[in-house]
Amino acid sequence: MEIDEQFKEYKGKRCLVTGGLGFIGSNLAIKLFQLGADVTILDNMDPMCGGNMFNIDPIKNKVTVVVGDLCDEKTVKPLLKNTEYIFNLAGSTSHVGGENNPLNDLRMNTQSHLTLLNLCKGSDVKIIYTGSRSQYGRTRKTPVSEDTPCKPTDINGINKLSAEMLHLLFYKNYGLQTCCLRLTNTFGPRMPMKNSSFGFVNWFVRQTIDCKPITLFGDGGQLRDFSYVDDVVDVLLICMVNKNVWGEVFNVGLGIPLNVRNMAEMIVSIAKKGKVKFESWPEHRKNIEIGDYYADITKLKRFIGWDSASFLDSSIKETLDFFKKYKKYYWSDD
Repeated sequence: MEIDEQFKEYKGKRCLVTGGLGFIGSNLAIKLFQLGADVTILDNMDPMCGGNMFNIDPIKNKVTVVVGDLCDEKTVKPLLKNTEYIFNLAGSTSHVGGENNPLNDLRMNTQSHLTLLNLCKGSDVKIIYTGSRSQYGRTRKTPVSEDTPCKPTDINGINKLSAEMLHLLFYKNYGLQTCCLRLTNTFGPRMPMKNSSFGFVNWFVRQTIDCKPITLFGDGGQLRDFSYVDDVVDVLLICMVNKNVWGEVFNVGLGIPLNVRNMAEMIVSIAKKGKVKFESWPEHRKNIEIGDYYADITKLKRFIGWDSASFLDSSIKETLDFFKKYKKYYWSDD
């Protein structure tokens, strides 16, 4: 079946996007609406999670938006009635935030998902959960496959891994159709830009637009894998309507290594302004740094036949153009 044919299946489907006012969730919600789906968004608008009402401006009066807590059964339960697909993107991605407020990270990244899964137990709903490459921690060899042991180096990674394991447990023990994706360094329009805790690519983009230097720790030589948000949205959509993915875990990325220094230099070059500077590693960041990482995406390609349709340079340009145009909706004092 061609991908376009798969996407036709969304017409009229009732979809819930948790974390749908955030970065990836809002891009997904817009695409779902364009495909004819009946879209409901649940988001707690926590400042550490990147929720932004402007993210869904193109569809703001055409979808249902509920501002509420995924941990609150009274809020979540009514939203599940007749829902067929749940894209479970809720949670915090801040590693520093997890260290500073571990109990809140536990609540947002593990407890909330257990609440959702327990409410869905016994239903026919399909759920895709988005975790993180941080679940692997430091790895000894690259590329990193799904069989690599997960040894997170920080609280955020541990809680993300716990949520993934809960989704797989509910598949195995209760027959709930769940699939888990491990995302890596996703960037693109609608990224949260308030500060650097939301991820380094967004901060590189902001610093460049503001004509401020991009600061790299060490020599910036650590390898990373980067995903454009449109690719991640496509993977989410394809997986949800693919019968082969249930009970499985997949890496999502380009599978092409690029060091952090090169990414920073590309952003500066494409923006035609800014510069890159280097500083020593702060102790609190050195302790949770994972070293080199890029994904082995062989399994994803084998199961769903996906390959990226994006090019890094054009994706960076689209991201820069978006934020130059809509800067006032994303910039704020820290």
